[in-house]
Amino acid sequence: MASAAEAPRADLSSHRLGGYQELHRLRSEHSDYPSQIRPVLAAKLRECRQARGAPLRILSVGAADGAYDQTVFEAAGAGVCGEYTGVDVDADALAQLGARAAQLAPNVRLKHGAFEPALFDEGERFDAVLFVHSIHLMCLDPAFSLARSLLADGGLLLVAIQGAGGVPALHARATGTAWPHNVAETVEARLVEMGAPHEEHKLSCTVDLGGAHRRQIVEFMLFFSAEPADAALRTLGDTFNEPMSVFSVYGGAWRRGHVGERSDRAVIT
Repeated sequence: MASAAEAPRADLSSHRLGGYQELHRLRSEHSDYPSQIRPVLAAKLRECRQARGAPLRILSVGAADGAYDQTVFEAAGAGVCGEYTGVDVDADALAQLGARAAQLAPNVRLKHGAFEPALFDEGERFDAVLFVHSIHLMCLDPAFSLARSLLADGGLLLVAIQGAGGVPALHARATGTAWPHNVAETVEARLVEMGAPHEEHKLSCTVDLGGAHRRQIVEFMLFFSAEPADAALRTLGDTFNEPMSVFSVYGGAWRRGHVGERSDRAVIT
């Protein structure tokens, strides 16, 4: 079982990255979580833009093709994003991101590779760092430590991820055994340990399983596990409730915090 400092990661060894991205797109199209998360992210970026008094330097980790980030920036309003840096391990997705660069920001940079220090220049800083449904594919300790080091003073960290219940509950129902990880609880625990004052927006989202892609979506949600998917499909109706959480952390207070110092926390439902 992973510790509180480690997030679960999907085993993608037998799956092409392009296939993963396609399944993620399919799942997103059949869920209302993108439309529910969007206004929360947009409002936080808008607040950050107003506080800083200038367009933001935004880093998106796991940016994929940038399509979702584009909708968030449009919802946040003109002038929110001045410089956009997209990081992803999928070169094909980054190429698609490059093709929509003009719709994202006046200045766009692409970084191909894993989210690691070698990807960034010394002294490189961002006003906002986004993990939108991507942190579950990384180990939290190095990911959060690097994000913290890249945040400018007073900058903003945003993490959108599965909340309590959802896929863990689906796994338990399908297999009779507890899912050993709850991503939102793991993120929450790590933020507390790192002394990061934060706010959590809890959302109740719905996945539509009534169409022809029902099995593909369920397998994707269970990290490509065929046997649990078979069991889950026998118990699922045409919809599936999936709680989601959006965590926001302001970098000024976080950067001054100490590991082991308990953080402040607010929950918004």
